[in-house]
Amino acid sequence: MAEIVTELEEIESLLLHSRSNQEKPLGYGNLLLFQERLCGDSSMIGALRERLPRLLHPIRADIFVEDEEVASQALKCLGFVIYHPDLVIAIPDGDACAIVESIVKLIKNTKMKTICNLGVWCISMQQFHSSFVISQSIPLLGAVVYALDNPMGSLSTTFEATQALVKLVSQMSDNMRTLSSMWAPPIYRRLLSLDKKERDMSIRCLHKVKSCILPPLPTLSKVVSADIQQKLLYQLDELLQQSGCKVHVIQAWGWLIRLLGFYVIKHRLLLNQLLKVPEKTFSDNDPQVQIASQVAWEALIDVFVQFHLPMIQEQTDKFDDDLQEKWVSLKLARQLTDPRGGKHLSTDGSTSDGQSQFSRFQKIIKLLMKPLVGIMSSRCSITVHLSCLKTWCYLLHKLVLLVNCPSLIPLVLEPMLLIVFQKGPDNKSYCIWKSCIDLFDDFILSKVKVHSDENVGVDLNPVNITSGDANMWKNDSIKWMSWDLKMLNFNLKMIQFIVPSVLKQNTSSEVAKMATAAVLQLFRSLLKGVKIEFQQLSQPFSSILLSLNMILTFIKDWYEDVTGKLANCFHQELHYATLQLLQTAIEELPDSILSSPLYEFRLDIKMINNLWSADVIQNLRGHLSGIRMMLCMDAVSPISFCVLLYLIVGATYSSSITDKILFTKMEKFSQIAFSVADPIQNLYVVVEMQYIYMFKSVTNGLYWLKVWKVFAKSLKERFDKVNSSPFVITETHSHLLVYYLCFPFEMSSSTCLLMTADDDESTGKHVFTSENKHELELIMDTWKSLYDSVNHVIKDRCTKIHFSEGLCQRLLAMVNGRDKMDVVHQSFTFLWFYGEMAIHMLNQVRMPGALSQWCRQQKGDKRNSLEFFARFLQFSLTFVETIQRVDCSTVSRVFTAVCNLLIHLETKDDILLFMEVFSEALVQSLSSFSILSTDAQVQSLASQIENLWIQLLDCMERSQPPLIYDSSLLHLQAPLLFAGLDHSHATIANATISFWNRTYAKGISLSYPSCLLPVLDKLSRGGKLHLRKIPDEFEAAETLSGPKWLTVTATQKQNSKRVSFMKDDKNVKFVKVPALDLKRKKMELTEHQREVKRLQQGRGRDCMGHGPGVKTYTSMDFSQGNEHSQDTEEPLDADAILKRLRMGS
Repeated sequence: MAEIVTELEEIESLLLHSRSNQEKPLGYGNLLLFQERLCGDSSMIGALRERLPRLLHPIRADIFVEDEEVASQALKCLGFVIYHPDLVIAIPDGDACAIVESIVKLIKNTKMKTICNLGVWCISMQQFHSSFVISQSIPLLGAVVYALDNPMGSLSTTFEATQALVKLVSQMSDNMRTLSSMWAPPIYRRLLSLDKKERDMSIRCLHKVKSCILPPLPTLSKVVSADIQQKLLYQLDELLQQSGCKVHVIQAWGWLIRLLGFYVIKHRLLLNQLLKVPEKTFSDNDPQVQIASQVAWEALIDVFVQFHLPMIQEQTDKFDDDLQEKWVSLKLARQLTDPRGGKHLSTDGSTSDGQSQFSRFQKIIKLLMKPLVGIMSSRCSITVHLSCLKTWCYLLHKLVLLVNCPSLIPLVLEPMLLIVFQKGPDNKSYCIWKSCIDLFDDFILSKVKVHSDENVGVDLNPVNITSGDANMWKNDSIKWMSWDLKMLNFNLKMIQFIVPSVLKQNTSSEVAKMATAAVLQLFRSLLKGVKIEFQQLSQPFSSILLSLNMILTFIKDWYEDVTGKLANCFHQELHYATLQLLQTAIEELPDSILSSPLYEFRLDIKMINNLWSADVIQNLRGHLSGIRMMLCMDAVSPISFCVLLYLIVGATYSSSITDKILFTKMEKFSQIAFSVADPIQNLYVVVEMQYIYMFKSVTNGLYWLKVWKVFAKSLKERFDKVNSSPFVITETHSHLLVYYLCFPFEMSSSTCLLMTADDDESTGKHVFTSENKHELELIMDTWKSLYDSVNHVIKDRCTKIHFSEGLCQRLLAMVNGRDKMDVVHQSFTFLWFYGEMAIHMLNQVRMPGALSQWCRQQKGDKRNSLEFFARFLQFSLTFVETIQRVDCSTVSRVFTAVCNLLIHLETKDDILLFMEVFSEALVQSLSSFSILSTDAQVQSLASQIENLWIQLLDCMERSQPPLIYDSSLLHLQAPLLFAGLDHSHATIANATISFWNRTYAKGISLSYPSCLLPVLDKLSRGGKLHLRKIPDEFEAAETLSGPKWLTVTATQKQNSKRVSFMKDDKNVKFVKVPALDLKRKKMELTEHQREVKRLQQGRGRDCMGHGPGVKTYTSMDFSQGNEHSQDTEEPLDADAILKRLRMGS
C-alpha cells in the first residue's frame, strides 16, 4: 500500500511540479501504466480515488497544450477516468461539468486531428450518469455534430463521431430523438458519398440508432424533405446514370424513405419523384441492384403499413393486450372488410368511413405488391427470387393481424402463391416452391393450432409462425389467425392450382411426385380446420352443405383433370393422389356429417355417364332386384360419393398403380367407410359398382375379386363390432348382403383369367396358377369369415330374417340360370368357388347347435339349402364328364361334406326331404359312376359316390320315427332304386338289394312303379331280391285250423268278415272280404276255404288301402263248380297259397 501511495505521489509531483518538457510525458506515461494495473486491485483504485481531485486539474489543463504528445496522453488518462465506473462516481459534479466543457471546447477549437479524435473518443467512452448526460446534452451533441461535419476531412473523426453518437443515443434516447433533426442530417447525407467507407459508416450508424429515430418526428422529416428537394434528389438521379452506383443509390433511397416517414405519404408529389428511383432499379439486369431494390422496398413497406395500420385500428379500438388484439383483427375482418365491397355501420349507427380508409389501404398493398410480383414473374436468378420472397414475407409480417383479412388475402397472399406454384419445384427454385408450400400450410394449420390452444385454456394469442427456414424469412413471424369457412374456396383454389400448373412446365415423374405430395399435405391440413368448423353447433346448415360441396367438387374436378386435361401427363402419382384425397376426406371429416342423409351430393361425374348406360341399368334392375340403385345425377351422401369415386378411380387405373400400394390404402379406406354409424349405405355403392363393372365385361376379374376381398374384410370387422356400435339390419339389407356374398361367385363365372388352359402337362389337368391360387384362397377365406359374421349377427338380432337360406336360394338361382348346354365354357374358378361355398355352408350346419337349429327351420328354408348343395353335385358331375381334365379335389370334398351332413340326419321329415331334393343328383351320380371309375383322374369321385349312397341307405333305416316302406315311399324312391338295384358296381348293387330285402320285402302288398318292374323281375328270379319275406309262422301252421298268424273277425256288415295278421298288434293290416253271391250260397265250403277265397277275390288294394296295381292272384278259380268238386277238392294250406302268389307275381 505504501508503494502505491509513493507511486501516486511521484506521478502527482511530475504533473504538478514539472520542471522540463520531459517530466510531464513521463508523469502521464506512469499514470497510464498505473491505470492499466488497476484491474481488480481495490487498493490501487482506492488510492487513485483519493488523489483524483488533485490530478484532474492538471489533466484538464494539459489537454489544451500545443504539445500533441502531452495533450494526447492527458486525453487518454482523462478518458480512462471518466470510463472506469469506480472512478467516475468519485468525480465531483463541478469537476464533471468542467470536464465536459473542456472536451467540447477542445473538439471545436483544436487544429490537431488526433486531439479532436481523442476528444470525441472521450465522449464515446464516458460513463457519466444518464441524468448528468441529459443535462449536458446540448454541448455534447454540438461537439459530436461538429465532428460529424468533419471539418478536417478525416474518416477517423467521422468514425469516432458516429461512435459517440451511438453512445449518446444509448444514454438519452428520448432527448436524442427530440434532437434528431440536429444530428441525423450529417449522417444520411453521407449515404450518397462516393467514398464507400464513408457510406458504410453512415449505414452502420443508422442501423444502430434507427430505433431512436424511426419512425421519424415531423421535424426530422421536414429537414429530410428539404434536403431531398434541394440537393439529394438531384444526386440520386445523377448517381443512377453512373455505372456501379445503383446499389448504394437504392440503399440511400431506402433510408431516405424511412427518415421521411409519414411525411412522404402526405406529399404525393415528393413520393412520385422518389418512386422513379426504384422503378429504374427494379428493372435493372444486375442481380445485386435488384436485390438491393427489394431490401430498400422494405422501407416503403414500413412507412405505408405503419401509417395506415393505426388509422384502421382506430375504427375498432386500440390494442390493449393479445386478447384485444385478436378481437380487433376479427372485427376488422368481419366489419371493416367485405369482399363484395359493401358498406358497414359503426357501433353508433352512422355510416363509417372505415371502408374508405381500408380501400385506400388496399391500393397501397397493390402498390407494394406490384414490383414483387413482377420480380417473381420474371426470369431472374434464384438469389433475386429468394430476396423477393423475403421482402414479401416481410410485408406479411408487418401487416400483423391484418394479413388474415379476407379482403387483403387476394391482394397480398394469392398473387405470390400463384406465381410460385405455377413455376413448380425445378432444380433451382425448389427451395422457393417448398417455402411457399410450407407457408401456406402454416396459414391453413393456424385454424388447428388456435383451436388447440383454446381447448387447453391458454390465452387467445394470435399464432406466431415462422414460416419456412428462419434464415430465409429473417425470423419475421407471421401472425396467422384462425380462419372460417368463408376462406375455404380460396384455400381449395390455391391447392387445386399446384399440380396442373406444375405439369404444364415440367412433366417429370419426380416433379409430379413432389407436387402431389404437397397437395395431399395441404388438403389434409385444410380438412382438419374444416372439421373444427363442422363440429361447432352454431355453424349453420347452409354453410356446412356449401363447404361439403366445395370439398367434394374439388376432388371430382381433380379426377376429371387427371383423366382429361392432364391425360397426356400420365403419372402414377396423380392417380394415386386421387385415391389419397378421397381417403383423407373420410378420415378427417366428421362421420356424422359424411354419412348424414341431410347432406347430399349429386353424381355428375363424367365417368358415370359412360358406366351407367341403358343396358347396364336394365341389367342391374333385373339382377339386383329388391334394392335401390343410384342413377346418374342422383343425390347421395358424401361418404357414398367418396366410396363410389374411389372404386371408379381404382378400376380406371388399376393397371398403373402398384397392387401392393393400391390395396394397402384401399384396406384402410374401406375400414373407415364401414366404420360409420350405418355401413349398409356404403355397401349399396360397393355392390352396385362391382356389378356394373361385371356387366361392362371387364376382363380384369381378379382385380375386382381383390377389391371385394378388401371391402369384405372391413365389413366383417364392422359386423364383429355390432354389439359396441349397433346398426339396423332390415330384410332389404339382408338381400344386399346376399348380393355382396354372391359377387365372387358371379364374377368367377364370367372370367377365366384365373386359370391356365393346360398348366400341368403331366396330369393333363386344368389347375390354378400358384399366384392366383393363393389369391383365390385368400378371397375364399374372407368370404367364409364374412358369411359367418353376418349369419351370426342376423341369427342373433334378426330372427325373422332367414339369411343363409336366402343366400342359398340366390346362389341356386344363379346356377340354374346358367346355360346348361355350355358346360365346356364354364369357368374353372366358378366351379371352385361353388364348391368351397357349399363345403363351408355344409360344415356350418354340422357345427354344435347349428344342426338342431337348422332342423327346426321351415321346410322351405331347408329345401333352399339342400337344393343348393344338390345342384352343385349335378353341375360338378356334368362339368367333370364334359371336361375330364380337371382337378376334382373340391368336388370330392363336397361329397364328403354331404355325407357328413347325412350321417347326422335323424328325423323322418329331414331324411325324406333330403332324399327328395338329392334324388336327381344321386341318380346322376350313380349313372356317372361307371364313367368316373374308369378314369384314373376322377376315381376318387367314384368312391365318394359309393359312400354317399351307402350312407343314404343307412340313414333311411335309422330314421326316427321309422319310415313306412309302402307304395308311396316306393314311388318316391323309384328312380334311386332303379339306379342302385341293378348298378354295375357290385358294392352299390348289393347294398341296394340288401336294403330292399330289409325294408320293402317285408311288405305284403305294394304298388310297384312300372320303371322298377324289369329290375325287380330280374333280381327276384335270380333269387337275390325278395318281393316279400315269408313269415316264420307259415312253416309251423296247422293245415286244418288255418294259419295262426291270421285271424278272422266279423265286421259290421252282414256278409263281410275281416282277416288280420296277429304277429304285431301295432302293425295290424286288414283286408275286407266282400260277401259271396246269393246264388252261390248253397255251396258249402270249409271255413278255411271260404276265408282264403274271400281274401283272393277281394278288391285290388294294398295293405294301406291304396289304389290298383296289386298283383294278387285272382285268376285262380276257388269256386266250386258242383257238389262233387266241393266234396272231392281238398282245402289249400298257407304254403300253397304263397306258392301260387309267387307264381302270379
